[in-house]
Amino acid sequence: MTRYVTGSTGIVVTVPEAETIVADVRFRLDPAAGYGVPPHVTVLFPWLPIESIGDAALSALAELATGFPCFAAELSAVGRFPGVGWLAPSPSEPFVALTQAVWRRWPQTPPYQGRFVEPVPHLTVADGQPESVLDAVTADLTLLLPIRFRVNDLVLLGFNGARWKVLERFPLLVCDGTNQQSGNSGVGIA
Repeated sequence: MTRYVTGSTGIVVTVPEAETIVADVRFRLDPAAGYGVPPHVTVLFPWLPIESIGDAALSALAELATGFPCFAAELSAVGRFPGVGWLAPSPSEPFVALTQAVWRRWPQTPPYQGRFVEPVPHLTVADGQPESVLDAVTADLTLLLPIRFRVNDLVLLGFNGARWKVLERFPLLVCDGTNQQSGNSGVGIA
């Protein structure tokens, strides 16, 4: 039985720079990795059901993204929730601002379905694990930090019933004040 609902979507910031460092841990200890979820910091999950996303929503998300400058960040510490080990991005404020902006635009989609008063930006590396496993993860990963990365776009992920896939990329404003020309991924929403 899958832990995700077919047609679910989420908006994230992918962190490919973390892949080589956290891939083994995530593969063993984070079930999301087995479903194709890349290393990421969640901006808003769940977002709109895939069947309800049309051109207007995609355009609005693209416009929202261009209202934020790209920025440099780093995964600088290991944090924990009950049963969950994660890496903390620094600075965290731009991630919080992105979450708040998307939520304001789509108030019917509160982060994590409203389960947390103030969502904490994080990159999950272990989920559903006992404290002893999280102790080992914390010790191992602390030695490999910081992991530096750039945030250049928002990524829309969709779950097709078997795997999470990148559906679109929405460039942020380039730091020199112009919009990126790399454009969307071209995958599109069916």
